[in-house]
Amino acid sequence: LSAVRGDADVRATLKSADAALRGLFAAYAKASPTRGVQILTFEDVLALCGDFDIAPSLVDADTLLALYRVVEKQKKARGLAYAQFLDLLALVARAALLDELATDAACVNA
Repeated sequence: LSAVRGDADVRATLKSADAALRGLFAAYAKASPTRGVQILTFEDVLALCGDFDIAPSLVDADTLLALYRVVEKQKKARGLAYAQFLDLLALVARAALLDELATDAACVNA
């Protein structure tokens, strides 16, 4: 997670899309009864990724759940606030890219 957060290109991309990403987050988030902020549950993330053909096209549900849990553990609280949502997006993009690169390498080496 720290490698993704530290990537200047990732930060710049997320910053340039901030308004759109905030709108997307707001469309899927729910009020947390314990945290006092809007959060995304895993079910919300799964719905978002299904609606935008991210899962299972780019990452499968098991990978998505594993990444969600990594991000969720950072705050030791249920659900993802907006900043954690951005972390999850970056991790999902990285996982999808690494999978694509592995597939391309396998085709080249075949």
